[in-house]
Amino acid sequence: MISKAQIYNITLNILGVSSPLENANSNDSKAVLLNNYYELARDYVLKDFDWNFASTFKEPSLYPNDCNYLNYKYAFNYPNDCICVRDVFQKGNFVQQKFIVSSMQDGTIVILTDIEQPILRYTRRITQKIAEAKPISCEILMGPRKRLSVLRLSIKPRPVPYQIT
Repeated sequence: MISKAQIYNITLNILGVSSPLENANSNDSKAVLLNNYYELARDYVLKDFDWNFASTFKEPSLYPNDCNYLNYKYAFNYPNDCICVRDVFQKGNFVQQKFIVSSMQDGTIVILTDIEQPILRYTRRITQKIAEAKPISCEILMGPRKRLSVLRLSIKPRPVPYQIT
C-alpha cells in the first residue's frame, strides 16, 4: 500500500522538486501545501473515472418537501458520501433511468427522477486505505491527466530565437 508521503514525493518529483518529504504530516511547507490539496485532488480523481473499488449501490431517502421540479415526480436526498451519481435504476430492474442532480431552493442537493423506488449507483468518497494498486497509482498523479499535460507544456523548453551575427 502506497503512503501519502510516497504520493507526495512522486508529485514533488514530477514538479522537479528533489528534496523528499519524510512525513506527510510534518510542518514542512511542502507537506502543508500538499495536505491542503490532497482531499480535493483525491475526490477529483475519484469523480473523473468510474472506479470499481469506489462504486456502491444505495436506496436513497425521499426528499421531505413536495417536488414538482422540471417535470420530475420525485426528489431524493443526495448521499453524504457521494462524489458522483453514475446511474439510477428502478428497484428490481437494472435498466438505466433518466435523472438529474440539482439543488432545491433551500440549498439541499437532490436527485430528481420519475422513479418511485430508485437504486443509485454512485462513486463514494474513499477515505480509508484500499489495497488495490490501479486506483492508488492514479491518485499518485494528484490530479487528472489534463493538468499534467498542461504542466508538461509549461516546463517545455522554448526555442532560442535565431540571431544574425
